[in-house]
Order: sequence, then structure tokens, then C-alpha cells
Amino acid sequence: MESFSGKKALVTGINGFVGTHLARTLMEKGMEVHGLVRDAKNIPYLDGANLPEKPHLHVGDIRDADAVRKAVSAHEYSHVFHLASQSNTWKSAENPRETFEINTLGTLNLLEAIRQTNHTPSFIMGGSVRVFHYTAKPGQIGKEEGMHAYDASKAMAEMMVSSYLQTYGMNGAIARNTNLYGGNDLNFFRLIPTIMKGVLVDHAIKLWGKGQVKRDFLYVRDAVDGMVLLGEKAENKSIRGNAFTFASGETSSVNDICSMVKDISPVPFSIEWSEKNNVSDRDQEALDVSHTQEVLGWAPHTSMKDGLQKTMQWYHDYFSKKEEAK
Repeated sequence: MESFSGKKALVTGINGFVGTHLARTLMEKGMEVHGLVRDAKNIPYLDGANLPEKPHLHVGDIRDADAVRKAVSAHEYSHVFHLASQSNTWKSAENPRETFEINTLGTLNLLEAIRQTNHTPSFIMGGSVRVFHYTAKPGQIGKEEGMHAYDASKAMAEMMVSSYLQTYGMNGAIARNTNLYGGNDLNFFRLIPTIMKGVLVDHAIKLWGKGQVKRDFLYVRDAVDGMVLLGEKAENKSIRGNAFTFASGETSSVNDICSMVKDISPVPFSIEWSEKNNVSDRDQEALDVSHTQEVLGWAPHTSMKDGLQKTMQWYHDYFSKKEEAK
């Protein structure tokens, strides 16, 4: 496996939930970490990440080809990790143009910038298991299950990545991540942050539906370990241009999660259910990670209960600090 020590990595989406965890792991492995951000003065995730050192930030929008080219050519990176994404499915439905521009055009800008450099860094893209709804059953696209602009944009981005890696002999792969959770997720529209804020701040959780919808959840550090492993093995022919699933291989319902949270919560709380139908809610099957395990030797190490315990501690500290700062 390739050593990261003393090398440089560029991380798009570094000012994000997963990006900050990835930056920490790369730094711990001895890498000099650079990041592409839209606004260096508005970096809430990085400000709260408590990283061992400050990453080197390059300002530019992933949709701006010149800005992306400038960031990519600024240093001789050994790896580029592409996490920049518009991942809010509700927002993608409201503004599909922006979603396609960020997720699809942004990916193209990055691939082109890498192709045109004098060096060829390994390229790891943060994909999504949501593409399984459309790649596994192509005859049912847009029929049985509504296709969000987010889903379509990520599927298109994956096809472009695979094409570039194979056509131009670039090293790299796609990490299809399931629903990730953990500390430093400040998107309080997502399920786990919503629950944590409800428990620790409001002492009441407000949720849609009846809690029966099931998802495959994975602790964020397990997913990051997988992406790093892809980077370390990117020159392997069995890796190049392929997609690997990072998931727990198990499903938990919203009710299951609430029950586990009750067991670890430091305070009592109530749950309020809204009968409003959330059309995007659908059960997710337990995902098969056997290919990932066989080729990479990766496996999730954090159980849902242990992951929620670590996540609860992070949010407890986070909200305590905010209260003290008042």
C-alpha cells in the first residue's frame, strides 16, 4: 500500500461533515492537507473540527473551471479526494440546476483539471448508495421510485469518473457511502443531528411518519477509513475505475435508533410524531459489502450503539460549549 507520509492531498468539500473527518485522518497519517472552499471566512465545520493542524485552503467554487484548475495545479498532490456535493435531496428537488452544476459539472471540472496537469494524482470520489435504485434496475428508472436530481447527478458523476479513470489511465475509484452519522454534523435537517439536538437542547424530538422506515447507517470514521484505504490502494488494477460500497450491512429503523438513544441519553426526552407523509421515505435494504471486504479487506468496526454513544458525547460537548459561550 502507498504511504501517505510527507505527501499532499487536496480535499474538495473539506468544510463539510465528512470532509473534516477525512482531513483529520489524512493529517494523522502525515499528509499535508489542502482544501477547496467557496468562502474561507465561512467555514463552520472546519472551525468546530478541532483538527491537529490547519489545512491549507484554496478559495473557489467547484462550478468554476478556472478556480478548480488553479487549485489543482497549485501543488503536486499525490491524491485528490472529491467530497464537494449538494447532498440535500429536498434542496435538489427545489433547485435541480444548482444540484447538477455542483455534483455533475463540478466533478467534470475537477477531472479535467487533473487530466491537464503534469502529474496524475489518485482520485477518490465520495459517491452515494442512492444510485443503486437506478443502476440495479434500469428498466424502472423514474417509475417505481422517484428519481431526485441528487440521485441522477451522482449517478452521472460516477459514470464520468469511471470514464476518465479508465480512458486516461488515471488511478482512483468511487466510494459509495451509505447514510453516515457522527460528530461534527451540523446539518440539523438530517435524522441523527435532529435527534441529538432534540434530546440535548429541546428534550423533545419531532419526527415525520411513524418511525418504521429503515436505513443502513454507518459511523463516519468507518467510512473515512474506507476512503483512505482506497487512496492507499489506488494504483492496484483491481481498484481503478471501480465503485466500492461502504455500509454497515444492517438496517435500523427510526424507532430502533430512538430506542438506542433512550438507553444512552443523559436526560429524559419525549418524541412527537407528525403524520405528514414524507414522499422521499422508503425502506433501504441492508447493503452488501462483500465485494469491498474481499478486494480491500475493509469492514465496519463500529456498532450502531457504540457509534451513537460516541456521537451523543460529541453533541453533548458541542451544545455545552455553546451554552457556556452565551
